[in-house]
Amino acid sequence: MKIRLFFVALATLLFSNGCTKSKSAPAGPAVSQTLTVGSTTSTVTSTYRLNGGADIGANSDGNYELAFDFPTAPVPGTYDVVDYSTPATGMQVKVVATEISPTTLYYAGAAPQAVTVTLNNGKYSIVMSPVTATPQQSTINLSVKMSASFSEK
Repeated sequence: MKIRLFFVALATLLFSNGCTKSKSAPAGPAVSQTLTVGSTTSTVTSTYRLNGGADIGANSDGNYELAFDFPTAPVPGTYDVVDYSTPATGMQVKVVATEISPTTLYYAGAAPQAVTVTLNNGKYSIVMSPVTATPQQSTINLSVKMSASFSEK
């Protein structure tokens, strides 16, 4: 009888430890589905991936497109933004915003630890803290802040 109780207690212990809830991956920053360039904040209406997932972008409601140019398909983590004239390597990314009308390109300057990438069920989320960007046109002498917070749809 004692042996039977021992095995019942052992089985109960083994099964109760094997049925614990698994911990999920830590959540990334909150995602608001917005792009901000200068003083204009727009709602993200679509997203895309190109070049095997190395380029991820978001389009807003007719105002802006923001493109993230990773060296390869990104893994979850925090990335440094590098100046657009510098090749991105490892945990680095280049970022460019396109204003649709009038067409203006804004290139992000270097910013450490500015982009956080998470991956959930095969969909990327990207949150970029405000970084300084300069327009491509040399006639415009104004830098702006740009930021993003979106998930792939």
